[in-house]
Amino acid sequence: MIEAELENFIKQIDLPKNQILFLHVRLKGIANDLSYDILSKKIISLFEDLYSPKTILVPTFTYAYTKTGVYNKMESPAEVGRFSEEIRKMYDWECRTNNPVFNVIDTKKYFTKYNLKEETAFGDDSLMHLLHEMGHIVINLNVENFISTYLHFLEYHYNVPYRYIKSFPGEVILSTENTKQVNYKYHVRDLDADTSWDRNMIKETLADANGLRVYNSGGIELSWIDSEKMESILGKKLTRDKNFLLG
Repeated sequence: MIEAELENFIKQIDLPKNQILFLHVRLKGIANDLSYDILSKKIISLFEDLYSPKTILVPTFTYAYTKTGVYNKMESPAEVGRFSEEIRKMYDWECRTNNPVFNVIDTKKYFTKYNLKEETAFGDDSLMHLLHEMGHIVINLNVENFISTYLHFLEYHYNVPYRYIKSFPGEVILSTENTKQVNYKYHVRDLDADTSWDRNMIKETLADANGLRVYNSGGIELSWIDSEKMESILGKKLTRDKNFLLG
């Protein structure tokens, strides 16, 4: 897929305008005529120009915090793929949220007006809790199976038995002048249990219920779903079977 084909592809997906977009991307194999930094910028620009989102959120998660006890908002590298790291380097560090694990680049600083807590992954006043209340659109571009951080939130929200809250004390470096001590509450998995999601089953469940919309072009897949639709479908499943996501 070359640059022009990528633009035409993203044009055809009928994405609602003026929404909050949560974007998961794997760069390898998309528009091989562009370098990764230029391609990353192009992808963001296409979604902005075509769909006028309130903001675009790109995960820059830092799982290393659970081992090091340190998250540096200005310097900690993203640990969830090349696209995330390219976007982290592209935007001012003030666009990055303060959560020591589930931090994101908020391209338009939309959430700076909210008092988000650094101490919780999915609890009250976390970004994911706010996204649950406000609604957002999850987009997968060229990724395997189905990826969404909102699935983790749904596990928390429906109190699945294979995860529990564990505290991780540490510090969040917010700027050169501001470091905050935190006792981070993380919804961790039970290491004695098999907690792997059945991602194929999850994807099929969402698609079969007319929630997940899937498009293909030139060997590249793009899918999207509204978070409210996702909860409507999976929430009913989790109410009946709290282990549903595990298959």
